[in-house]
Amino acid sequence: MSKRDDDSINRANVYPEDEPTIFAHLWVRFVYTVVAWFILGLGINAGFFTSLILFFTPLALDYLKFRPDTKPRLYMRRVGLATCGFWAVFGFISMTGVFTIVPEGENLMVMVAKNFVVFSGETFPVKIIWCIVGVNVFLTGIDPFIYESKMEQLVMARKETGLEG
Repeated sequence: MSKRDDDSINRANVYPEDEPTIFAHLWVRFVYTVVAWFILGLGINAGFFTSLILFFTPLALDYLKFRPDTKPRLYMRRVGLATCGFWAVFGFISMTGVFTIVPEGENLMVMVAKNFVVFSGETFPVKIIWCIVGVNVFLTGIDPFIYESKMEQLVMARKETGLEG
């Protein structure tokens, strides 16, 4: 066995296959994310930004675990990681007091701190954030459709080479 073969075996053991299991299935992740998203929208209060970070941490860890071998899944992974990173930064910045949740009539609003350098005292509806977070829920719903199992890859390879049967 050559050193190159030995290196590929070692890498194969270090990085798990990008294959769902009964415990880590893409549809289960989608259902979990939908439920968590609705819970995130319930009872929005001062802890909303902490909840936002807690919402995205498992998604980010999931995306980091993936080692996709198809372009659509590779693209989905990059978009997922970028959006999770954005919301993590937003959540941490918000926890410093730059943004707060304030009631304004019947609506809950996100207010920029009055002593912040730009947009001080400005408000916008918190439901905008909640709706934009739904993009990540949508991404988790797309992933099961673009995932190709090893069996699907084998069938497609046979069709391409004309070895159907």
